Amino acid sequence: MEDEQRQLKHVTLKRIAFSDEGTRGVLEIEGFNQTFATMELPWRDNKTAASCIPEGTYNCVWGKSEKFGMCYHITKVPNRSSILFHNGNWAGDHSKGLRSESLGCVLIGLRHGILIGQRAVLGSIAARTLFESAMHKEPFILTVNSGK
Repeated sequence: MEDEQRQLKHVTLKRIAFSDEGTRGVLEIEGFNQTFATMELPWRDNKTAASCIPEGTYNCVWGKSEKFGMCYHITKVPNRSSILFHNGNWAGDHSKGLRSESLGCVLIGLRHGILIGQRAVLGSIAARTLFESAMHKEPFILTVNSGK
């Protein structure tokens, strides 16, 4: 398994800002010149449909989602399932009346910005297409950290 992981491409998600409007981050692909903006739900103790996933290292695989079609799945997230990389703009705290298009997944965009008065990722469809193309729809190792 260790040899297999060494052969897989590595992707790092560095979380850079935290608020009720979401957790902003930067996604870097090993050996790829472009970075991506990410937006996740705020940290809410890994609560299903309310929290971003815990920091750690995960295997990601290409697979089918009923809602988003073919996309990357983040596997073996403790006490969670169906965690995906998909397009969308907002990942705010629903309980505080903020917009969200995530139930715990990672939204990917070309840049961070403000959309309808709330922090968001922008250029999400283009970013997802570019990301999936760069990864060749092959499995990869994802490391999620606070960017420190």
